Amino acid sequence: MTRHPASIAAATAPAAAAATDQILRNGFALVAVGFGDCSGVSCHCPPDGDHAFTYTIGLTAVGLPEFVITGLSPVHAMQLTAHVYQQFRNGSPLPINQRHWLGAAPFIVRPVSDQWLANDPTRMAAWFVHAGRSPRGELLPQVAQIVWGDADGYFPDDPRCDRFVADDQHIIADDPFGFPRRATRDQRRQFRHAGVSGHRRSA
Repeated sequence: MTRHPASIAAATAPAAAAATDQILRNGFALVAVGFGDCSGVSCHCPPDGDHAFTYTIGLTAVGLPEFVITGLSPVHAMQLTAHVYQQFRNGSPLPINQRHWLGAAPFIVRPVSDQWLANDPTRMAAWFVHAGRSPRGELLPQVAQIVWGDADGYFPDDPRCDRFVADDQHIIADDPFGFPRRATRDQRRQFRHAGVSGHRRSA
C-alpha cells in the first residue's frame, strides 16, 4: 500500500462497513487501495503510485476465492470481477489458468500463494475487519489474481504481450512478498492488536 495510517484497522473500518452494502447489492464488495482519495468502486482515478490494486470481500462465502486485480481502475476491475462472479452464479465457473474473454478483453485467473497474505495481512485489511477475524492464527481466505491481457490475447508473462499492459500489472505469483510494499513491523503489530490477524487459508 502506498500509505499506512496510524491505525490500519481504524482506517479500513469505513471500507469494511461499506462492504456489507456492496455485498447485499452485488454479491461481493470491491475495495480499492492506492487510487487517491475517492478509491470507490466507481473511481476512474489513476493509481497513486505503482502499488495500487483492488480486492474483493465476500466471494469466499459462496465458494470462490477473493480476487485481486492490479493495473485496472476500480470501475474496470468491478466490471471484470462482476463478470467472473456472474459466470459462477450461472453455473459456469471459469477454470483457473485458462484464457477467458470479456468482450474483446482477455483475462486469466491465477492462484495466489498463501505467502502473499500471510506475509502481510494488512494487504487485505478491510477483509479482516469485515469478517471480524480477530484471533491470531485465524484462517486466511483463498486468493486468486485476475490477470488481464492485451488486444491480441497475450498476457504479461509472454514476451509478445504489449509492454504497456505488462508494465501496468504486478503478477503476484512471481513475487508474493514485494507487492504491494509490506507494512512496517509497528503497523502490522497495530493491526494484530486491533483484532485482525491471520496465518492459514480458510476452506
